[in-house]
Amino acid sequence: MSDLAERILSRLRASEYWTPGTRETATTIQGLTCPECNQGNAWAYRNEPFSLNCNRLDKCGARTRTIELFDIRQHIERDHKPTPADPHRPARAYLESRGLSKATLAGLPFEYWRNVRKSGSGAVMFPIATKEGTTVYNGRLFNPPRGDGKTHNRGSTAGLYWMHPGKEYNPDTPTYIVEGILDALSLLEMGTQAIAVLSSGQDPKKLNLSPFNVIVPAFDSDNAGKRATRNWGAIFSDLNPIMPPPGRDWNDILIETPPDARAARFSKNLESYHFNARLALAETAQQYAELY
Repeated sequence: MSDLAERILSRLRASEYWTPGTRETATTIQGLTCPECNQGNAWAYRNEPFSLNCNRLDKCGARTRTIELFDIRQHIERDHKPTPADPHRPARAYLESRGLSKATLAGLPFEYWRNVRKSGSGAVMFPIATKEGTTVYNGRLFNPPRGDGKTHNRGSTAGLYWMHPGKEYNPDTPTYIVEGILDALSLLEMGTQAIAVLSSGQDPKKLNLSPFNVIVPAFDSDNAGKRATRNWGAIFSDLNPIMPPPGRDWNDILIETPPDARAARFSKNLESYHFNARLALAETAQQYAELY
């Protein structure tokens, strides 16, 4: 269990969500109070208690992230200060808080930047490419102020995409195309191949996608993701896109799934992800109804 998971478990045991009827096993914690419906039918994975999952699927079914519930991510920089031996420790703790394992973080270059854009929030930053002797970076703020963007670039990412430099990509294996690096890392954690194009408005025609023989758009099911999927489909007519369920992203799905079941769950639900995309891209209400 990671330090972050132990911190969350300690907070959970001391919280009002842990009741006299709560039962803890080697793999799960049952009988927790759901923060949304206030009923004692929620559960969590013991070694990765990153979400409280309500069993009342027909009436609630909420998936509550404990990171936000206990304001733990708000204190990433305070609780995981950089050290001489690990100057990027806050960034590592942030990535762990998103459910990413040591195996996925292996060979992954990232940096911790303080007070990005003078926002008061640090960020995890990923090197993307070198242009004219300068490294282009893309990353994510830990706690962006309200109304401030959560992503940050240094240099232009136009015509660039990110792929995990510590992973070998098979050109004939489907490669999922997402907007952000965290989504790409989440899909990699689920046993897939994924790259991040760093902006939903990235022009596919300006990307060198020759290393990948099978590409699959996998953008979020929000308006920006739908526009991006349509743009890619207009250029590559044979694509069969996927989307997560409305209101959720690939990291949400990762966090609520135990590590040993992530690849199997993605494979099992793949057709439903394709169906989500077909529904989202329906041109008319009648087409939507017929698909549904």
